[in-house]
Amino acid sequence: MLVGALLLTYQFGAELLNYGAFIAFMGVNLASAKRMFVDSKRKSLLGRLLGTVLPVAGFLVCLGIWWGLRPVAKIAGTVWLAIGFVYCAVRTNGFRNRLELVTSPEED
Repeated sequence: MLVGALLLTYQFGAELLNYGAFIAFMGVNLASAKRMFVDSKRKSLLGRLLGTVLPVAGFLVCLGIWWGLRPVAKIAGTVWLAIGFVYCAVRTNGFRNRLELVTSPEED
């Protein structure tokens, strides 16, 4: 961790943090829009559409901010995301098993 702190500038570290945060926020907004439009108990199409306006607007705002990140931050964030995806795929045997989290000895 010390090596990363010495190699990263404050700006680049903040951009990497924002990369992950805005990916997560976009996912939450998409899930909310799906829940309001597809899974909603409202029968009227207008009611479901109105319920999806704010999540879609939130997604677009987050996308715009994410898009404004420097290309080097987007590349590094995507590489880090891909490494995590591959790690998770290996640990779960191709996503066929649940991911077991490693606990510290103090928690046992």
